[in-house]
Amino acid sequence: MNGFESKLAVKAVGEIAKPLGSIFDALLGHKIEGLKKWAIDKDLEKYAADENISSLLKLYVERTLKKVSRLSTIVFPQERIELKKVYENIVAYELSSSGDGVKSNIKRNHEFDFTISGMTYFITDVAGMGKSTFVKNMCLEIFDRSEKVPIFFELSEFDQSLSLIDNLAKNFDDLDKVFNRDLFKKLVAKGKFFVILDGFDEVAVDSRKILISQIEVFDRKKQKNSLVLTSRPQEAVPVFDNAVRLGLKSLSRDQVISILNKYDNFSDLDIGFRLQKEFERIPEKFLTTLLLVGLLYRTYGFNNSIAQKISIFYSEIFDALYKGHDLTKSGYVREKLSGLDVDEFRRLFRPFCFFYIFKNSDQRQSANYFVSLVADAKKVCSIKEFLPQNFIDDLLVAVPLLARDGLSIKFMHRSIAEYFAAEYIAYCSKAGKILEKINDEEFSGKFREAIEYIYDISPGLYRKYVTAPIARRFLEFSEGDHRDALFDTMSFFGKWCMSLHICSEVRKIQKNGRKEIDIPRVKDWKRVMSQYTYGSVNGIEYVCAISAEMNFPINTNAWIELSAPIVVDDIMSMSAAFVQESVFSELVSNFEMGKWHQWDSMEVYQFRSASSLRWLLSNFLSRKNDFKVSTVDLNNSEISREKCLNLINLVDGLTEAEEGLAGMLGLE
Repeated sequence: MNGFESKLAVKAVGEIAKPLGSIFDALLGHKIEGLKKWAIDKDLEKYAADENISSLLKLYVERTLKKVSRLSTIVFPQERIELKKVYENIVAYELSSSGDGVKSNIKRNHEFDFTISGMTYFITDVAGMGKSTFVKNMCLEIFDRSEKVPIFFELSEFDQSLSLIDNLAKNFDDLDKVFNRDLFKKLVAKGKFFVILDGFDEVAVDSRKILISQIEVFDRKKQKNSLVLTSRPQEAVPVFDNAVRLGLKSLSRDQVISILNKYDNFSDLDIGFRLQKEFERIPEKFLTTLLLVGLLYRTYGFNNSIAQKISIFYSEIFDALYKGHDLTKSGYVREKLSGLDVDEFRRLFRPFCFFYIFKNSDQRQSANYFVSLVADAKKVCSIKEFLPQNFIDDLLVAVPLLARDGLSIKFMHRSIAEYFAAEYIAYCSKAGKILEKINDEEFSGKFREAIEYIYDISPGLYRKYVTAPIARRFLEFSEGDHRDALFDTMSFFGKWCMSLHICSEVRKIQKNGRKEIDIPRVKDWKRVMSQYTYGSVNGIEYVCAISAEMNFPINTNAWIELSAPIVVDDIMSMSAAFVQESVFSELVSNFEMGKWHQWDSMEVYQFRSASSLRWLLSNFLSRKNDFKVSTVDLNNSEISREKCLNLINLVDGLTEAEEGLAGMLGLE
């Protein structure tokens, strides 16, 4: 730790209640003076003479430091914890958008250099990995290590009636003062900012289309400004020309131990110390993300037990928060203002979460909005009379699954709403019809994670209404003679194409000195994933590009049940150098250079079982999860017709047995 970072840990974090003026002067005083001098240099004295500018910049920095220096966590839901007291360094790694043709599970760590201007970083990973915590810490590092002023903007606050630039500029306004918009745009044009856009997945679906367009435009025109965007995997996300795509590594065992020790230090308890002795009994997946480690700490502190299934895990979290003691309050149990017992509270909380997801709620909402969700939930469950506002108050204090954020309210973590929405679906009398509806294209984006929780709650329900329909569609799609499972799997995901080029004709050097392959995009394709594979023939270096539209019509657990390891051809098991030469010799002999060849074209279809194409598709599919379009890890697999048939027979057999039982009982 050096420079401002150490000062921040001691003062801005450790003494957050104290005025930040001295910290601000030490950190950004010279920056404001520099901006004022720049304004004078550019004949903009009217801005430099405005005392409001210096005042508003100072207030902005103070607010931002307070915002990113503390965090809420479900482990200690009543506390605003100092970030540096519990933060564990999360490691970012570079995702594959190109490849050398050699399959590898090595994830190359990415080291940020905040002195480089004009960079774009796109951080995508699954729920609970700690993306927001990571970029909060990044914001502090930018204060320390960059001359740019960071703008930390949570996209759940995006106002669709304003442009993205105006949304960012609002951060600099105060209650009674407005930061000059002309000056703000000039500062943007001059490249004075490092913009962090956190939580694209938390933006309402209805607002995403316009936001995608504005983010893409900002990226193209940002010049020397730098940009960071975070999101869960989504089909519809901004497309960047030269972004560094990053994921976050799962926690190592040493990191988990460090986190548990930090929680113990904060709570003055030994929960983490005792948990470390139980590591051999803990399912590995519960030790991979910040969210799950925090939930594990909380539940173990309540009942000293370790759940083996995710459904039991979340159930114990609910019980821990409803029945349990505040870990930092010496056993204090909070009164429930609603008067609902634990079963009633949970029966109401399930549809409350379902309507939150169904209505495509922004992450932050007013208290009145959440009260309206309680009214909706009451209509579908039989619960004794109570005041809806009291239920919300309980969720904020006594059973703290919600948290206040300024004047708004939000879930402690969206995955909590997704799990209990799944419980509502699974236990609803019309579960099958609801699951069919929410799994179609219109609603699948909202309920993606909730649907996966259903597999753990009710595997039979999931297989009947999620996996079996996919299996039937694939069997229909892949009908016919001389089919190839790998080719059919790739094509089932969506349309794709390939092209072959001489490297020297398509390689260019970017401003930052990085060598990039510049191949024209496929016409009229928008959400495209591309991977480049390299090889040489007779001393000439070639690159083969495979591009696919971002469509992934299969759910995580359905993929696990229907897929099998790719059948390896002899050529695919040989050395990388021999494979590349053989593959590219075959490609050069059969495909026209510099042209996109569509997956359903005759030249590609006739080539579908060739070892070279199978090798390319295997390489692409083994890395497709690196694009973070979905949470599915393809794990070098393909959809198996045999597994599809077995799954359908299993589901049909169970359905027949249920109908037989209903007949025996005289039920319709």
